[in-house]
Amino acid sequence: MGTPRHRLTFDDLPPAVRRGLEEQLGTTVAEATNRQGGYSPSLAARCRLADGRVVFVKAVSPDQNAESPGILRQEATVSALLTTAAPAPLLLHVIDDGHWIVTVFEYIEGSLPTIPWSQPQLVRVLEATWALAGVEVPLGLPTVAERYGPILTGWRNLAAGSGLDGVLDSWALRHVDR
Repeated sequence: MGTPRHRLTFDDLPPAVRRGLEEQLGTTVAEATNRQGGYSPSLAARCRLADGRVVFVKAVSPDQNAESPGILRQEATVSALLTTAAPAPLLLHVIDDGHWIVTVFEYIEGSLPTIPWSQPQLVRVLEATWALAGVEVPLGLPTVAERYGPILTGWRNLAAGSGLDGVLDSWALRHVDR
């Protein structure tokens, strides 16, 4: 029966979308290695190009999820504004026909962390998080707190509630106000 998947594969892209991608790249995709993981239904693929370059391609349409194209468009907008000082891959191309959105990033070798995370993996994530925290937010972009603060209220809601015994463990109960 095989492993279930929730992401598009490169072969799932309509021929017109693949042609548009290859036109933008100026060469053909010789090999696409689909990536799994994450929450999005979008394509996430390492693509080796006929000219030897390697890029990372993401693509989605509202056919997979109505919200996903807007999320990928926002990622492209933010990525285009980042400076090279940001610890993030460089955005190379955006193809948007109004239905399909395709982004092409420089490829950076990596892997998903094991579960549970190992100490070296945790250290790498914390170091990257601190490096990202030091990047100046480009003008016009909201901070994470401004953009998501109104919806990230779980701990505040818990702290304002009553009857948390049995809902939170003793450590969380002692620190919920923090």
